[in-house]
Amino acid sequence: MKKLFKIGLILCLILSMISVPAYAVQKDSVDDEMVIRPMYTYIAVMAHHFDINRYGKATAEALMNAFDADKLKVEVKLQQYNPKSYSWKTLKTWSSTEEDTISVGAGGTWYVNKGYLYRSVATGYVYVDGEVVEETEMVSSAKFYE
Repeated sequence: MKKLFKIGLILCLILSMISVPAYAVQKDSVDDEMVIRPMYTYIAVMAHHFDINRYGKATAEALMNAFDADKLKVEVKLQQYNPKSYSWKTLKTWSSTEEDTISVGAGGTWYVNKGYLYRSVATGYVYVDGEVVEETEMVSSAKFYE
């Protein structure tokens, strides 16, 4: 019985070593131009940019394009992280509202203090008949200014 078990075990080991590995989809078969993004009814594109230069000048900007809307609004907030309360505090807010258009943008610059973590939050609103019908928010990656 032991001999039969040993032969079976050796046979399993040999078979497992010669099995052919299976691969998922090859990289070259995936389209490099493919962009994955949420599908909206009104919003076509929303772009958001945040940066802090070496002098402490923070730049936060957002642009939104939408169709078939009565009014568009974009709000951009510059936020500083408070490690004591574990929360984000808004330092500056820029906002822009446009009626009967397909594009709206907001943003600006603000000098920040050293030793803190900063981020930007952009929110876009689409209005039809005076009501918000679509809304999106983009949060930048946090940047430490030293």
